[in-house]
Amino acid sequence: MEKKAICPNPLLPLPSDDPKDKTPAQLTLFENLEKWLTTEEAAQYLRISPKCLLNLTSQGKVRYYKLGRRNRFLLSELKQLLLAQPRGGLYGN
Repeated sequence: MEKKAICPNPLLPLPSDDPKDKTPAQLTLFENLEKWLTTEEAAQYLRISPKCLLNLTSQGKVRYYKLGRRNRFLLSELKQLLLAQPRGGLYGN
């Protein structure tokens, strides 16, 4: 009697840690999650003070999410915020 090969679980990571070696079905659930930042981490990423970041959130200029009494920020939204209004021209034009 022939033994059937057991299919590997597509949610488990492959032995290789290189994401280029994985198909979308083989990525783990955690690799698809967004990166969340605390107020201090978000302020450090934006290179402003935490107090300035809180002022921007109260003015509605920076989107945030509540987790209990704490504010959380999505890294992808902070990147979009920085890239939304470019200033100046490119060199050589």
